[in-house]
Amino acid sequence: MNEITYRPCRVLDSEGGTVFNGLFHGFVTRSDVVPPSPLRGGHSGGVVAEAFAIVELANGVCEFIPADRIGFTDGLAKRVLSNDKPEQEVSE
Repeated sequence: MNEITYRPCRVLDSEGGTVFNGLFHGFVTRSDVVPPSPLRGGHSGGVVAEAFAIVELANGVCEFIPADRIGFTDGLAKRVLSNDKPEQEVSE
């Protein structure tokens, strides 16, 4: 059976000051349809989309957080991008 693991992350609050810890569950895209302008020569409408992270907070509540307000703290990107093997895989 596969074990579910969540990546630890830090979240910057909406005011840009306080940072708090959370568990990252995944990314989602939320989109809204923008209707065409009723005015002559107005815009033709379309879709506006934004990426959000689903983050579990310390109180157990999951929230949608804009993707640019989270940072991961487990060092995974550093290990992958520098081609280092995770410690448990090193057998030399």
